[in-house]
Amino acid sequence: MPVTATIANGSDKHMHVVNPSRTYIDEAWAATRQSPTAYTVGRHHKIDLYGSGLGPQNGVRAYGGAAVGGLIRAWETTPTHPKYTGKIQHAIALAVDRAQLYCSGGSSGYDSKGYGTAKGYVWSATEQDWNSEWNYKGNVPMGAYFAIPPSVDINAQGLTADGKMVAQALQDYGAYVTDATVGAVTFYVEPTAPSAFAANLRKDAAKLRSLLRRVTNNSAATPNGPGARRVPMLPDLATPQP
Repeated sequence: MPVTATIANGSDKHMHVVNPSRTYIDEAWAATRQSPTAYTVGRHHKIDLYGSGLGPQNGVRAYGGAAVGGLIRAWETTPTHPKYTGKIQHAIALAVDRAQLYCSGGSSGYDSKGYGTAKGYVWSATEQDWNSEWNYKGNVPMGAYFAIPPSVDINAQGLTADGKMVAQALQDYGAYVTDATVGAVTFYVEPTAPSAFAANLRKDAAKLRSLLRRVTNNSAATPNGPGARRVPMLPDLATPQP
């Protein structure tokens, strides 16, 4: 483990490290540094960066998949970066207040396969939070898919330029509920993104949330729902060179 590996702020203490050849990522939850190159973690998964990132047991976020899935990356928000296009061309990871999330029964914790029996989640989730049977009080399943309806005029919402970029992604690609918060709706952004982008997203978060609507015909067979897509899907990643 590299000496420079950083543990994220916050109670979940996430740490994610991509290998030098950029073919997989080690994801850790509840990470604690024991020495410059040694750590203890509450949960760990090694994830193929060329795979789907979905579970079961394929990541440390509450939904059971990769924490990097749906992450707004720093280069996507940095106009001076050579890859910057002014667009976010993928679905976005979303976390909602745990009081809004839904549990239909079962219990959390870990069974013989490594995770609990609590239910209520929908695809693309394969599990949900510890203590969800106590903390989930609402009607939104873990893994639920949301989008801004095509009838909404994004330019008429009073958003910042950065907020419009996120809104366009939410209209074209949508957002998946991947985790729970306490009293907030959260979009996940790489920590090295410009501080101005983060500030604008915080400013626009309430408006963006108010525009989202759940898409209920999303499934593994019809990701993002059936019918014609608003925008073409991006091509698959090229096979990594040996």
